Amino acid sequence: MMFFSLRAYLLVGFSICLLPLTSFADETLGRDESIRVAPPAPSPEDPPEAPVDEPDTSLESTDETPPNLPENPEDSMATSDLSDLETKSAAIRDNLRDAIELADQLAGELNALKEMSDVAAPVSDTFTVSATAGVADKVHVIIMADSRAVSGGSRNPIANGARENADMMKSLLGSQCFDTKVFPPVNHLSASGVRVLTGDRHFSFQKLQQEVTAANVGTNDVLFVYIACHGLTFSEGSHGFQMPIPNTNRELLRRSSVWDLMKTKKARQTILISDCCSNQLTVSENVAAGVAVRGMGTNALSRLLLYQTGDIDVNGCHRPPEDPGDGRGGGQFGIYREQGGFFTVAFEGAAKDTPVPVSWKTLFGNCQTKLSSQFNPPVPVTVPGRGTIKVTRQTLERIPD
Repeated sequence: MMFFSLRAYLLVGFSICLLPLTSFADETLGRDESIRVAPPAPSPEDPPEAPVDEPDTSLESTDETPPNLPENPEDSMATSDLSDLETKSAAIRDNLRDAIELADQLAGELNALKEMSDVAAPVSDTFTVSATAGVADKVHVIIMADSRAVSGGSRNPIANGARENADMMKSLLGSQCFDTKVFPPVNHLSASGVRVLTGDRHFSFQKLQQEVTAANVGTNDVLFVYIACHGLTFSEGSHGFQMPIPNTNRELLRRSSVWDLMKTKKARQTILISDCCSNQLTVSENVAAGVAVRGMGTNALSRLLLYQTGDIDVNGCHRPPEDPGDGRGGGQFGIYREQGGFFTVAFEGAAKDTPVPVSWKTLFGNCQTKLSSQFNPPVPVTVPGRGTIKVTRQTLERIPD
């Protein structure tokens, strides 16, 4: 601003100085006359110069407005080039996204063909798999954990481990409902989020019925239920949970009751995973449940949740006549510690590091490997009537329909 004021001051002053000269010229020559300087007289020795036509340097007035030209043509070119690059980059991103999706689909189909041909695989026939169903709309998750201080009239030895299981699975499922085949990833977890039922007020079959009934499950949705509690094998061989049953004094609930409840929602994929025992014995405070899975379908778990359909039914520890390692049969224990159940820890690890493309077969194969590694060295368990035994294994088993 100071520079502008000084410049204006000098211009005004210079104009004032010119006024007397202008008046003098007007009086002497008149405004219509121009001052001409006579050229020097030619020397006699110089040849006469040829007349030269002087170009007309006068400016002609025009009413046309000159076109608006950019101050710097390079700026215009740079803007145009940048726009072209952005357009081409967007097209390349779209092509890459399509290529990745196609590659994943082809890999999934190839894995399905391999599983169909691999008749010797121990787990391949336990799942009904379809990997070409497109992406699911929503995933509805319900987690139940028996964190009650007292369970079935006695101190609950797995309360802390069950609570850890619930936290572990809540975190896992909350992060594995994102579809990473698209960018940015899309969250398919239902609006109700991960529902957790624990403690005396919420761990019951009645609460589970209310949650499942209230869930707005569409035909293109996934229903996922996880249960951590005491479990058993009934005398006829079916699996069950120790869970309060409404309007009764009983706490032994058949697994089929939970499964039938879930199937009423007609989801495209129904998944039931439980970390519960499968034996018919009273166990010490170090043990409780194995696993069961029903449903179908790194972020390996998200690919299975969102892009597959069907049913899975697997238990994390085997029912009779399998034994926990002492050779006596009677079913296996699902081992619990303060950090959670052995199976749930193994399942969480497999869900995070199983390579993709993935199938339920490869995920549970990885889970079994991690589960078996926790029994090296064997785990001592005190069993009433049998003393202390060394548990050497926990084996995934399919639960028949």
